[in-house]
Amino acid sequence: MSLYILDIAQGEVKLSVSTLGRRCRGVAFSPDNRGLVTASESELALWDCKDGQQLAAHVAREGRNFITVFEDWIATGNEGSVELRDSQTLELVKTFEMTPDQNDRFGFSNVGDVSFAKNERRMVSGSWNNTLTLWDLDSTQPLLTIRAHNAGIHHVAFTPDEESIISSGHDGLVRIWRTRNRSMH
Repeated sequence: MSLYILDIAQGEVKLSVSTLGRRCRGVAFSPDNRGLVTASESELALWDCKDGQQLAAHVAREGRNFITVFEDWIATGNEGSVELRDSQTLELVKTFEMTPDQNDRFGFSNVGDVSFAKNERRMVSGSWNNTLTLWDLDSTQPLLTIRAHNAGIHHVAFTPDEESIISSGHDGLVRIWRTRNRSMH
């Protein structure tokens, strides 16, 4: 599969990179806008936006479901965990994993998306087992997990004031969750 960076004003392709036939599940610019990060079925890769050269790669046994850029990190995940990786080297910085208790209560599931509350140092993840999990960004510990939808969750986002979380699921619903005292109502 090939990805293209287009110059809209000129109407021309500025850069093309190939994920070598692997399906691309996510793409994002690095925090400094000099790199392009791709997530395919087995590889997370960082590409130079000027010449298309691959700068770094991480091969995983399972594909990546999403890419989210936060501060100097690239967040990606699958298989019930979220990884924060250095945006320049793709080296692992932190891992967020569901506890055995959460897996027992809600069932093990792939993570579909994450969002960050910078001021509150929190992360929310939405999973295919219909749950939202609120995480402490520093300790990597889950603060709260709730069954939020009747089907898998595909997208999550904090509102700009970081007071609420918006989630959308395969059940066709978009829900707004108020966050107070590290809980969701």
